[in-house]
Amino acid sequence: MTRLLLITLVAITLAGGAAIADAPTRRDVQIAHKAYSEALKAGDRGEAWKQVQLTYDLAKQFHGPTHKVTGIAALNYGRMIYDSKKSVKILSEALAIYEKHYGEDSVDIIDPLMELATGKLKTKSTGSAKGLFKRALEIAEVQEGKRSRLVGSVNQEIGEAFATTTGSRGSLKYFETARDIFAKNDTIKDKAQLGIANFWIGKYYLSRRKNKPATKALLTSLNQLEAISPNSQVTLANHAFLISAYEDQGMREEATEHCLAIGRAKPFDPNQDYKPVYRTNPIYPSSANAAGKEGYAIVSLTVDEKGFVKEPKVIEWKGSRAFGREALVAANKFRYVPQFQNGEAIETSDVKYKFSFNLSQ
Repeated sequence: MTRLLLITLVAITLAGGAAIADAPTRRDVQIAHKAYSEALKAGDRGEAWKQVQLTYDLAKQFHGPTHKVTGIAALNYGRMIYDSKKSVKILSEALAIYEKHYGEDSVDIIDPLMELATGKLKTKSTGSAKGLFKRALEIAEVQEGKRSRLVGSVNQEIGEAFATTTGSRGSLKYFETARDIFAKNDTIKDKAQLGIANFWIGKYYLSRRKNKPATKALLTSLNQLEAISPNSQVTLANHAFLISAYEDQGMREEATEHCLAIGRAKPFDPNQDYKPVYRTNPIYPSSANAAGKEGYAIVSLTVDEKGFVKEPKVIEWKGSRAFGREALVAANKFRYVPQFQNGEAIETSDVKYKFSFNLSQ
């Protein structure tokens, strides 16, 4: 969970013991933690990683291996470690420290339980992860009630953990429980969480090519999120997934409003490649496949004011002329986010896209 992501160590460290000469001081721990927090807020993950590791090392030396501060530092450090096995080791350490200070049934241990469970999923220890998730849910239900916001949040995070580590398998029931809980409340925070739950439900169905239920969930989510934060990243992602859902159903005109919505909200960056928001892969030509030929085809095209492709033409190919023919078929099915100028969608010419044809793919 994110509630402790930027937790401040200052209040706790002020209650610590005296500094030891020629050893890390309480101030050292505070400075490292502040630098970590600032780097995280600035989006500098490299610096955040450096400082969170330093905070953990200093806290362990100054406060000792079982102090609250060390537990917090271990939790922050463990959640940032890319090596899943090492992450699990540090997060297990954090959980043990939290249990020592807060008790095994406290709401305070939900964060390390959730982080450790997610780490276990990444190491393919699914059974262990499910046990930890179940424990977190039981604590939330006992402490705040089965239909509480906390239970909704825990279900939401369990769903996201499964969705991001196991390809959505096992996630739907958690998102549906979260949705049902958040739908019963009327605060801005609950509405935002409700919109996100429906967004994940839509993604779940879309990943399984179930476009009709995906469209329904994503439209519901979009209505909820646009009322709160119309230009947020999740709202724009919602538009993008709706484009995919509609295009997969052959409902190209219905996708148009979502292409335009992204274009209005997100200024075009000339320093980035102009890529389609929806694309289909070309069929590998049977003649080239039989001959063992590989290569590519580069297509030049125009994107009109609605994001449709116009006048695609092959400007370069290698390996087989058939690559160009299949590239044109695929390019005609692409959708782009149209560029905007002075608040109006404009046509963009000379857009290039390279199709690669590799037998190993």
